[in-house]
Amino acid sequence: MRDEMMRQDFLIIGVGTFGNHLAQALLTQGVSLLLIDVNEKNLEPFKERENCAVRICDATQEEALRQVIEDSQIEYAVICIGENITASILIALLLKNNNILNIYARANTPEHAAILRLIGVTEIIQPELETAQKWARTLVNQGELVVSYQELSQDYVVVELSATSPLMYRSIEELDLRQKFHLNIVGIRHREESLTENFTPVFSDVLYIPPDPKYMFHEGDRLIVAGKINDINKFKDFLLGKAL
Repeated sequence: MRDEMMRQDFLIIGVGTFGNHLAQALLTQGVSLLLIDVNEKNLEPFKERENCAVRICDATQEEALRQVIEDSQIEYAVICIGENITASILIALLLKNNNILNIYARANTPEHAAILRLIGVTEIIQPELETAQKWARTLVNQGELVVSYQELSQDYVVVELSATSPLMYRSIEELDLRQKFHLNIVGIRHREESLTENFTPVFSDVLYIPPDPKYMFHEGDRLIVAGKINDINKFKDFLLGKAL
């Protein structure tokens, strides 16, 4: 264990699976770390690492945590404890009481996250939710169908999609996506061709917002659709000609 205490950019409390991965990633960025855990075994991989100090400490004990903080210059604190909600909340309160300004905390449930926000935690980390959202974007964006993607909330997105053969020469009214897929077409991007004085074709995009329900899709069109991720995926399968 390193006894010399220099400036520690990050204090990580709880070096379980998530805390371990976070610490490893931060060390590759060249920052200084102070790691705290009640289990010495979790700290073993970091005892001889450069720019890294470790302390066996129960961070829910105010005096023990205060001593660690007073001996260090902490710029950021990250609470990586997720499952023990009571401990996580108590540690967040103790850090606030000890004037740590930048506090990041892991939360496993919406209720846990809400309490941490009330305490004044700088930012909530939700690894499982963030991973699920990342994979949702990846799955939706497969292939060249998706031109752009904007997340509105955990469940709702706005996606710009290339119009494919199942839409060709059919009207918005006829397709009735709201009824069939629970989606709203909020816009159409139509590629319009014109000729210059030299009869050279020039293409430009025309955006129709909101689109006319009687608008019929043409080759090269794109539609801007809003709805839930799972409904977007079903519609994507329809655009690819897959049986529903």
